[in-house]
Amino acid sequence: MSDSRRGLVASSTGILVVTALLVCASEGLNSEGLYLLEFKKSIHDEFNYLGNWNSSDQTPCGWKGVNCSPDRKNPVVVSINLSTMKLSGTLSSSICNVVNLAELDVSDNGFTGNIPREIGNCSRLESL
Repeated sequence: MSDSRRGLVASSTGILVVTALLVCASEGLNSEGLYLLEFKKSIHDEFNYLGNWNSSDQTPCGWKGVNCSPDRKNPVVVSINLSTMKLSGTLSSSICNVVNLAELDVSDNGFTGNIPREIGNCSRLESL
C-alpha cells in the first residue's frame, strides 16, 4: 500500500473515531429528563430522595419515583410518584413539558403555594 493511501486510511479512521465519540458524548439526557431537572429546581429535598436524578443519565427512567413506558427503544415518562418523600417547595409548571405524563403523585409532602394554573394544560395528566 502506498504512503498516500495509508495516510488516507489513517485519516479516515481518525475522523470516524472522533465522530463516534462526539455522537456518544452529545446524546446526554433526553428532553424529559431535562424538564424533570427543571421541575426539581423548585423542590427542597432535605433528605436527598431525588439524589439519583442525574443529568449524566440518558433518560430519567431509572430515577427514584419516575415510571416509564415499557418501550425499550424509546421509553417515555408516564407517571411520577413523589409521595411521602418529605419534599417541600412549590410545584413548577415545567412538569407539563413531560407530554406523556398521566399521573403525578406529590401527596404527603410539604409543598406550599397554589397549583400552577398551567398544570391544567397538561393534556394527558389524569391524576394529580
